[in-house]
Amino acid sequence: MKIVILLLIIALIVIIGIVANWEILGKFFLPVEEPLPVEPAVEEPVAEAPVEEEIVEEAPEEEVFEEPVEEEVEEPPLPPLPSPQPVCGNDFCEAGENLESCPKDCWRCGDGTCTSPYESYETCPQDCPFPVEPKAVISVSPSSLSVAMDENFTVAISISTAEEIYAFQLDLLFDPNVLSTTKADVVEGNFLKKDGASTFPVIQLEDGTLTIAFTRFGVQTGVSGTGTLVTITFKAIGVGTTALNLDNVKVVDPNVNSVEPVSVNDGTVQVI
Repeated sequence: MKIVILLLIIALIVIIGIVANWEILGKFFLPVEEPLPVEPAVEEPVAEAPVEEEIVEEAPEEEVFEEPVEEEVEEPPLPPLPSPQPVCGNDFCEAGENLESCPKDCWRCGDGTCTSPYESYETCPQDCPFPVEPKAVISVSPSSLSVAMDENFTVAISISTAEEIYAFQLDLLFDPNVLSTTKADVVEGNFLKKDGASTFPVIQLEDGTLTIAFTRFGVQTGVSGTGTLVTITFKAIGVGTTALNLDNVKVVDPNVNSVEPVSVNDGTVQVI
């Protein structure tokens, strides 16, 4: 029994050896089949579906209606309006008026001038100091007058409360567009020669300013009291109102000393 098992084992070993040798010899003597080359797969192009172009219909252009442009027509310039004439006495100091031509409208408290009768110590003490009794009062008489166009009229310049007056000088201011006068229209009054003394005049006229001066001579004394210094004849040549303002008034005694203070009263004339 043991011999049979042993023989079986030996036979199995021989079979195994034969099989192993056959595999070894096959590697060297049997042809080796090379693997067939594998062709790369060719991708067939995929037919793309045609893309339909989107047709965009253009909207029709809207017609723009332009409004007709009116041509500007240059109008001829309007002629300048005539400048209104100032009216003295309306309580407004208008263009063309000043303190000299219309003190009633153009006086101002604080301007350093005491414009009588519109200012006084009570209404404007800074312009009109405490009143001192005047040694002479010179006035236009009448103080207010209304005349017609082309009318001739006379005003007087008078003096009152005077003491020992030997000579005087004054300017009378007026609007030459409203009134006219000449040097021959100035006539001396009776005041300076009321005692029979001789007098000497100086009269000048220039653009609305009438300068008048008279002096006594041949005597050593002055005159006192009240009287008329001169009379003046005017002619109304334009519609309007003008002041008759006394300015640069000077009065002297026989020793040529200034008589002060002197009060003045102006006048106005309206031409209608």
